[in-house]
Amino acid sequence: MVTDTMIAEFIIQNFKPAAEWTLAPVIAWVNWFRRDGRCAVISDAGKVVAVALARPISPEQDPEQHYQISPTSPTIFVDLVIGSRAIMAEMMEFIPRRFPNVARLKFARFKGGKTRHRDYDFSTIKLRINHG
Repeated sequence: MVTDTMIAEFIIQNFKPAAEWTLAPVIAWVNWFRRDGRCAVISDAGKVVAVALARPISPEQDPEQHYQISPTSPTIFVDLVIGSRAIMAEMMEFIPRRFPNVARLKFARFKGGKTRHRDYDFSTIKLRINHG
């Protein structure tokens, strides 16, 4: 069984910004997502190989407001994705199961020291991810 600690350790080892983070707050962060079913994990032989964390936010909400959710919102913000293309496909399946009214999917892309926010129609991005 995959634990919050295993997921937190995987995040620290595989997400460059997390390299400086300590384990306890990352475990708490992972638990916050998992206890309400907002986490997708792929494991192989008991080892975490991919993870995605997502939460519903109001359309006008700043996604950088951590630990903020809007439970009935059709806008889902993906806080973190680590792993192969398989986790993206898994995420495209878990999001509509967990958030049946999903219409928009938002991401924050970190590249070149800058954060860029992306906003997609869920049906469109799901097709692009699942069909390359």
